[in-house]
Amino acid sequence: MTDNGSNFQKAFREYGEEGTESSNPELEDELMDTGVEDHDELEFNSVSELDQRQADDFLPRNQPCASHTLSLVCVRDIAQVKVRHLKSAFAKCSAILNKMTRSTKTSEQVKAICGKLLSRPCPTRWNSFFDSIVSILEHKEKLQLLCDALAVPYISENELEFLEEYRTCLQPAAVALDRLQGDKNCFYGELIPTLLVVEKKLATIQDTQYCQQLVAALLSGIRRRFKEYLELDETKSDAIVAAVSHPFFKLRWVPVQKVDFAREIFINKMVALNNTSKLNVAANESTSAACQLQEMDNQFFEFPTTAEQSEHPTLEEKKRVQCSQYLADRDDGIHLLHKFPFVKKGFIKFNTTLPSSGPVERMFNYAGMILSPKRRLLSDDLFESVLLLKLNKYVI
Repeated sequence: MTDNGSNFQKAFREYGEEGTESSNPELEDELMDTGVEDHDELEFNSVSELDQRQADDFLPRNQPCASHTLSLVCVRDIAQVKVRHLKSAFAKCSAILNKMTRSTKTSEQVKAICGKLLSRPCPTRWNSFFDSIVSILEHKEKLQLLCDALAVPYISENELEFLEEYRTCLQPAAVALDRLQGDKNCFYGELIPTLLVVEKKLATIQDTQYCQQLVAALLSGIRRRFKEYLELDETKSDAIVAAVSHPFFKLRWVPVQKVDFAREIFINKMVALNNTSKLNVAANESTSAACQLQEMDNQFFEFPTTAEQSEHPTLEEKKRVQCSQYLADRDDGIHLLHKFPFVKKGFIKFNTTLPSSGPVERMFNYAGMILSPKRRLLSDDLFESVLLLKLNKYVI
């Protein structure tokens, strides 16, 4: 899982597995600027390529960051649409936020008027800018007083109406980003259901005075960038299985015409997963003595057997039955997985991947805090241990 920076995309395009998602040229042309130049005129050859490129030289399959891609929709695709009052309203909001952070005095003025500081945007996170707009609208009755105190231009009534519509229209995408970038309860199986919900909510937004074209651009961008996910393409079978194996989602999120398709993919993946494993190793070990006694009884007693009695369910049949029982169970808690060991194993396998690179990027931020100039002599093992302790302090 990486972000959509051109440096990552080129690395996986050159050294990744064949068919990796990073080879999508449409995505590469609209990536955010990472500040790393892409020198196509230079060609570097590693020592291993002098003999033969081995399988170990290849990078694993890359999955672009879903939250980064959704942010591109909310930034790049919207920027191509001309909406009345968009630039002027955003410029005045930015003026308020910039003036607030310029000095301690202005920050105290904002806190005195609003009761708290306004949310400050992060340059690399679009949803943080959305949160800043929302925090300004929460104090719209005090905006005139706030603008006077900060000596910035007033936000007009038309611009306020636009900002209200902007908050309503972009709310589904902002909530989706917060969920996909979360640290807790964030599974790969949430990706497709979240995208389908965002698409559905945006499609129901009508009769807007300023943001009708903005909503259309959002829908177009989501459907173009997440086409395979929204159409439940077979190439995204891992994402489908990850969602169905999540007890909260199961098949509730699947469109009616795709229910049989999703069920079949889920069951087939569960059957193929570790096909040589036992249904329940602990149970088999605890009942081994009973099985031996039963075998002795079968050797002593000889009864005529019918065709039905002679047929024993295979491991594949047991898996299919367990998957059907799991899908029919009305419980939607995560603890449900303990009742179905095969489904639990599949859930762990397909939901290990995160839908966003946000948690990984936060880990890099913690690493910078730990590896300070006074602690630069930390060994690799000690540095890794301290970092893991910092990240898991609520678990340990």
